[in-house]
Amino acid sequence: MDHKKRTADIVPQSGIDLRRLIETETNEARRRTLEEMAENCRTHGADWQWYAPWLTYDHATGERTGMLYFDGAPRDGIASLKLEFTEPWRGKQAAAGALDAALEWAFKYGQVYVVRVRAEDEETRHMLTLRSASEKDGWFELKKPRTPWVTAWLVMGLLLGAVGGKAVGRPALGAGIGAVIGGIVGVVFTLRENRRRAAVMQKLV
Repeated sequence: MDHKKRTADIVPQSGIDLRRLIETETNEARRRTLEEMAENCRTHGADWQWYAPWLTYDHATGERTGMLYFDGAPRDGIASLKLEFTEPWRGKQAAAGALDAALEWAFKYGQVYVVRVRAEDEETRHMLTLRSASEKDGWFELKKPRTPWVTAWLVMGLLLGAVGGKAVGRPALGAGIGAVIGGIVGVVFTLRENRRRAAVMQKLV
């Protein structure tokens, strides 16, 4: 969410924070769910964030807006996420911001190409519909944005080439060669990502 105005904060709960959350929970069914999450966090060690509840907050006021949690570590490039926002935050900007933050985290750290999202309230479901998310069996499928590998590597190659070319008195030539090499590397990365994405999409058919 670096390119957008930050509207929400999400904080994974573990250790003392998760224990405190369990102790203050009055709903017995939810309490058992949180205890199961705590056990999964301990069991899965380094992957604990995929099993923990994440509390969501409005960035401007610091008010708690709800909770979200992944259904375990991603499998075959696909992760599942459940959203539980409270009134009056459902469908509002802070809820959308929390979803954005969760998706950004999953796409960045999990080698994830699709996040399946489930929400029970109509406001949040409508929010997901507005994102043009496809729905299947009550789950909304949100896909990872395509990475601009070619542009990124072309610019990097151009800059590095210009620096190298300047050292031998030929910055323009160096920049041109660097841009070509960077463009080729970008194409290679793009093709690799497209193959992985296609394999994941095939599993959703």
